[in-house]
Amino acid sequence: GAGVTVAPMARDLSRPRETLERRVGPDWAGRRLDDFLAAWIRWRPRDDVEARIARGDVSVDAVTADASRLLRTGEQVVLRVAPPADWKVDASIRIDVLHEEESFLVLNKAAGDVVHPVGKFVSDTLMNALFARYKRADGGLDAVPMVVHRLDRRTSGVIVFAKNDAARRRLGAAFEAREVRKEYLALTRGTIARDAFAVDLPIGPDGRGLNRTLMAVREDGRPSLTEVRTERRFAQATLVRCAPITGRTHQIRVHLAAIGHPLWCDPLYGPDGDPTQPGRVPPATAAMLGVAADDPEEIVLARLALHAARLEFPHPVTGAHLSFEAPLPPDFAGALARLGA
Repeated sequence: GAGVTVAPMARDLSRPRETLERRVGPDWAGRRLDDFLAAWIRWRPRDDVEARIARGDVSVDAVTADASRLLRTGEQVVLRVAPPADWKVDASIRIDVLHEEESFLVLNKAAGDVVHPVGKFVSDTLMNALFARYKRADGGLDAVPMVVHRLDRRTSGVIVFAKNDAARRRLGAAFEAREVRKEYLALTRGTIARDAFAVDLPIGPDGRGLNRTLMAVREDGRPSLTEVRTERRFAQATLVRCAPITGRTHQIRVHLAAIGHPLWCDPLYGPDGDPTQPGRVPPATAAMLGVAADDPEEIVLARLALHAARLEFPHPVTGAHLSFEAPLPPDFAGALARLGA
């Protein structure tokens, strides 16, 4: 077809970004601009941020501002950035298509892939790769991919993208109305005795300031419900299928940790710190499998043991029930085979 043109508010992610924008929240009212930027642009040293302010590369509500400028709630802070001359979309990002139609696209996301540009991830995300995929020679787009929901970087599996705004609205409404069912396979620590159960514990921000996305079970948290079914038991681990009925941040990870069965290789909620770096096997895992914890060849699973196995949702045009599954990735399957051995 003739394709579509990107609307003015939709940035073409196949091209480098020239500005970063963030609106001032109430927590930052009355505080200095340089402190705000240092807390926001955490992937760059503070002296680099201060140099950008001094060069006039930072504006507040379209007016160039200095470092001591006190902020007000609702103001828009814009940082101008110069894209590198060799900027390009990471060609190594794999677009593993499970299903595609005119209005939406279902992918099998690999563990390690970031869904949308954020922080230091500028050109190496699925959205960048999708925009490049739909790019025409004349600069237009045959589709405008839009995020409907997200998977954490360390999580693999099924994810759906809208290809036009009508599909985005309808799919978004389906998620809000809980007309979407998500099922995840998770490998937990310890043997879970029950075959099927539900975890009904409220979740809210952890509050310790260790990580902005760190969550915890807390009495004043939002109602959160996860259905859990045991798939297979091992000596000191259990493969479970989880269906989050609500959609809280890190819900499955928080709920399973709260009942004493955190996910393998979970750097936030697991007991072994960050075991996701090459050459590091969690001590408890190494002892269970009889392998050397410091042997790089004995990596059991080098990422979060969570896989989005199935996604069910109504068709954004016809309303028909759709169901898609992503096969278990080789690293996850290999860990199960190792445990089963």
